[in-house]
Amino acid sequence: MSNSILINGKILIEKRKSFARKFNNYFWIIFLFGGGNSFLSLGFYSFYNRNNLLELTFIPQGMFLLFYGTLAVIFAIFLALIVLLNVGEETYEYNQNERLIHITKFGFPKFNLKRRSFCQHYTFDEIEKVEIHEISNTTESSDRYRGLFLCLKNGKLITIDEENNFFNQFNIESNDLSVYSKRGSLIAKILGVNLLYIIDTDRSVQQQKV
Repeated sequence: MSNSILINGKILIEKRKSFARKFNNYFWIIFLFGGGNSFLSLGFYSFYNRNNLLELTFIPQGMFLLFYGTLAVIFAIFLALIVLLNVGEETYEYNQNERLIHITKFGFPKFNLKRRSFCQHYTFDEIEKVEIHEISNTTESSDRYRGLFLCLKNGKLITIDEENNFFNQFNIESNDLSVYSKRGSLIAKILGVNLLYIIDTDRSVQQQKV
């Protein structure tokens, strides 16, 4: 999912939301943190409680519970930081005045808690076309892939957006083909290149130029 801003018809800025803030990540944070704390509680219980009503011995059961509980809590905190800092957010700027494409991707922060950014720059002359890929298997509803790409003249593909239905089934912000078509048309218009659809259904490939 992305938000697009068009300035004076010549500068298009797209902010693509990261994978971090999807439903399944929130689920794993709650699951790991809750499960990890339960393991830690049982581990400490086996160490401090002399009555041992649950019949847990500290060695080896309590030690294993403490070890796996600690790992679960650490992973939950790490995943929570990824969600909080929105790691993976991307910004694409198509500047018709400068005839440049600026791509900025935000990664995990350094120790100063400032997000690291990775920047790439391409000229309009390097772009050959914009492509929309649609790969689906009609026998499996979850077997679908969709992507929006910039195709360079050297054959390299730059991913603008993509989604796999299996991983996006819990994502309420999943895009349909019409959304990709509108975005692809606008980007192709700004760049002055063709938009190409590549549709692969049950191993049958179709290409359509717009």
